Amino acid sequence: MADPEEQNAGETDESPASPPEPSPPTEQKAENPDARHPAAEPDPPQPPGEGPEPQSAGDAPSDREAGTENAPDGPQTTANGEPAGASASAPKSAERQARREPRLSLEPFLSPSIFKRRRRRSHWLWVFFALNTAALAGLLVYVLGVGLHGDKPSAPEPTETAPKARQPRTSPPTPPMPEAVSWQTVEETYAAKRYGAAMTQCIQLLEAAKGNPRDELMRDYLRLRIAQCQRNLGRRRDARNTLVGLVDSRSPIVRGSALLETASLDTAENQYLSARTRAYGAIALLGAVEGTGPLQDACDFLIAEALTRKALAFFNDAENLPPSRLPEQDPFAGVESEQAVRAMVLAGVERLRYATFAPKVHLAQGKQADRGPRWTVTSTGAPLEELLCRVAGAADLTIDWRAVEPRTRSRPLTLCLSNATDHRAIEVACGAAGLVARLAGADVSIHDPRTLATSDHLQDMLVKEAISLWRRLFLRESDGKRLVYGHFALGMLYEHAGDNAGALAEYRLLTQRHATSALAPHALLRCATVRIALRDYTGAREDLLALLDRHPNFPDADVVYLRLGQTAMAAGLLDEAVITFKRLYYYELSQSSKIGAALGAGNCYAALGKPKAAAEWLTRYVNLAHQAGQKDEQTTRAGYLLATSLREDGRSKEARKRLLLLLEADLKEPLRTEALLELARTMTDLDDFPAAFAVLQRIDTTKVPPPLADKTVLLQAQILRQIHLPGRAVRLLKNRQAEATTPRTAALMTVELGRCYADTGDLERARGLLTEALPKLGQDPPANEVALELARMCLDTDQAAQAIGLCRELLIRDVPETVRRRAVSTLGAAYAHKRDHDRAVVALTGEVPVPEGATHP
Repeated sequence: MADPEEQNAGETDESPASPPEPSPPTEQKAENPDARHPAAEPDPPQPPGEGPEPQSAGDAPSDREAGTENAPDGPQTTANGEPAGASASAPKSAERQARREPRLSLEPFLSPSIFKRRRRRSHWLWVFFALNTAALAGLLVYVLGVGLHGDKPSAPEPTETAPKARQPRTSPPTPPMPEAVSWQTVEETYAAKRYGAAMTQCIQLLEAAKGNPRDELMRDYLRLRIAQCQRNLGRRRDARNTLVGLVDSRSPIVRGSALLETASLDTAENQYLSARTRAYGAIALLGAVEGTGPLQDACDFLIAEALTRKALAFFNDAENLPPSRLPEQDPFAGVESEQAVRAMVLAGVERLRYATFAPKVHLAQGKQADRGPRWTVTSTGAPLEELLCRVAGAADLTIDWRAVEPRTRSRPLTLCLSNATDHRAIEVACGAAGLVARLAGADVSIHDPRTLATSDHLQDMLVKEAISLWRRLFLRESDGKRLVYGHFALGMLYEHAGDNAGALAEYRLLTQRHATSALAPHALLRCATVRIALRDYTGAREDLLALLDRHPNFPDADVVYLRLGQTAMAAGLLDEAVITFKRLYYYELSQSSKIGAALGAGNCYAALGKPKAAAEWLTRYVNLAHQAGQKDEQTTRAGYLLATSLREDGRSKEARKRLLLLLEADLKEPLRTEALLELARTMTDLDDFPAAFAVLQRIDTTKVPPPLADKTVLLQAQILRQIHLPGRAVRLLKNRQAEATTPRTAALMTVELGRCYADTGDLERARGLLTEALPKLGQDPPANEVALELARMCLDTDQAAQAIGLCRELLIRDVPETVRRRAVSTLGAAYAHKRDHDRAVVALTGEVPVPEGATHP
C-alpha cells in the first residue's frame, strides 16, 4: 500500500499515465525547480537502525517498508485512478491510520508538494475574490445606469471572446452568368420604367463599346440614357454630373437633349435664368436635326415657365404657380432600330462642319411671300456679335448693344436653325448667350439680366419678356394642356403687372373653356382675389361660391372660406362674415386658416360694436400668431385693436398693459401715434390724468398726420377740463380750430369749447356754441350726448320749451336705452319746470307724454 504522502502527491500532480496539462509560462517560472516531479524530491530522513531489508517474493511489506524509501519513481495508480495496493490493505487501514497520525503532524516529514498545493489554493482564492468583486461592481453599475436612464433597454454589445458558431464548409460560389444585353433590351427596360436595370445595361454596353471610334456617338447616347435613369431615380446630383460630360458631344441631338435635361434640373432647383439659357442652347442645337419640333416646343414651354417663376419670385408669389407636370419629351422613344439611333446621333454633324470658319445666314428656298422671309442660320463657335450682325444686315434690322459689355458680345455660339424668322433667330441666339432681346419692329435692344442697374428694372423686364413669350407660344402651340397652363401663368403675370382686366380675362377664359382642368379651381380663386382688390365683392362672392359648388374636393378649401369671409366683411355683411369665420375656425383645416379666421371674426365683432366678443377672438388670434412666430404689421395692428376692445369692454387695466407692451416695439407711424392716443384714453378712464397728459406730450402735432393732430388736441382739452384748467383748454382749442381737417372735427372742437365755457359759468355762451355745433354732428353717438347737454343747459337758463323740444326730437330717433332714460328724465324735469305736472308725471314714469294739441306722443 502506498504511503499517504505519496497519495497526496498523486492527488496534487498528475500521473505519468496521462499527459500533463499545459500551464502558463509565468507559473512555470515561478515554481521551485526542486519540486518539478515527485520522483525528483529528496527522501525524508530516517531514524537510525532502520534500513532497507531484503524481502522474499511472498512477504508482504511492512508499514515502514511501504514508505517513501521503497516507493517507485512516481505514484502508482490503478486503472480507475486509485492508489496501487489500496484494495489489498483495506483490513489494516484503521491500524495504519492510527500509527500514521503522529507522523502527519510533523512538518519535516511532509512532502514539498503539500506546500505547493497550499500556495495554489491561496492563489485561486484571490482569483475567486477578485471575480466576485468585479461581479458586484458590474451589478452596481447596472443598477445605477437603470436608475439614471430609466427602463429603456439597451442592446448588449457583442463580445470579442464569444465563441463563434462553426460555419459549415461550402464550396466557393459560382460566378453569375453575364446578363444578355443589347440596344433593344435597354430600350425595352427603359420604356418599362425599370430605370435601375436599364442603367446597369447601359453601363455594360459602354464597357463593351470602349475603344471603338465607330461607337463614339453611341457611347454619348448611352451616357444620356444613364443620366435620364439617374434623374428618374431621384439621383439629381449624379444625373447632373453625367450630363455635364455630354456638353462637348459632337452629336447635336445628344448635346441638345442633355442641355434640356439640365435645364429641367435647374428649374427644379429654382435656378430659373440658368434654365432659360440652357433651354435656348438646346433649341439652337436641336434645329440641326429634322423631326425635333416637339422637343423644341418643350424647350419653349420650359423657358416661359422658368421666366414666369423668376418674375413672380419678385412678388413672393412663385409658389402659388402650380407645377406643370407635363410628360417628358424623349427624342429616342419609339425608335425602331439601332441603325435609326445611329442616324439620329449623326444627324447635323456635317451641317455644323459647314459653318466651321464663319457663320452662315441665307434665305430659305421655296417659301411663300405672305409668310414673310425665313432664314437658315448656322454657327459653330462664332462670336455672338458677328452672327447677329449678319442676321441684322440680311433682315435690315437695327441692334442696340449699349446695355451689353464687349466681353459678353464675343461669347462663342453654336446654333443651327432652319426656316426661322429674323426675330426668332435673334431671340434664340441671345437666349443661348444668357441675354434678353426686346424686339420692337425693326429695332432690337439687347440686355444682360445680370448687369442691370436696379432690381426694379430687372423685374419690369422679366415680366414683360415672360408675357411676350406666352403670347408667342400661343401663336404656334397646339397642346391643350400647355395652353391651359399658359393662360393661368399669363393671368398671374397680368395681375402683378397691374393689368387686372387682362388677368380677369385670362382666368375667365380658362374656367369657361377648360372647366374640367385641374387649374380651373385655382383660376376661380385668383379671379375672386382680383375682384376683391377691385372692390367687386359681389362678383368675388359669386366666384367663391361657384368654386365650392363645382369643386367640392378642392385641396385649398380653407383659403376659399377665408376669402369668402373677407368678401362678406368687405361687403358689409358682418353677421354672415362672422358665421363664415367661426365655421372655418372650428373646421381646423390648417393652422393658417385658424389664424385668419380668428382675426376676421375679431374684426367683425369690433365693427359690430361688440367689444367683449372682439376681445375674445382677437386674443385667440394674437396667441396663435405668437405660436406660429408671426411678427408683421397685421399682428401689430390686431394687438392695437385688442387693446381698444378691452378698453371699450371696461377692462382698462388689461388694455393699458397691452398698449405698454405694444409701445415697447418699434412701431411705425401712424400706428405709434394711435397707440399713444389710446393709452392716454385708457389712463383717463383710470382717472390718471397727469400720466395721460404726459403721454400726449410725446406726440409732436407738427409731424403727425393732421387728423391725428386734431384728435390729440381734443383729448388734451378734455384732460385739461377734467383737471379744472378750462382756460388753458380754450386757448388750445382756439389755436387748432382754424386748422381742423373736417367740418365734423371743427364741430367737436366747438362742443368742447362750449363745455369749457359751461365749466367757467358762462352758460349763455356755452348754449350758443352747442346749438351751433349740434346740426353739424348729424345723428352720431356724440350728437346724442350734445343734445342732452344742450337740453340741460336750456333748462338751467329757464328755457324749458327748448329743452322739451330737444328731448322729444331725441326720443323720436332710435337711440340706446341709456340715452332714452336720460332724455325722458330731462323731459320730465322740463315739464315740471313749466308746472305741467300731469305730463311731468307721465315722463317721470318712463313714458313719452302727449304734447299739447296732439292725440299721440
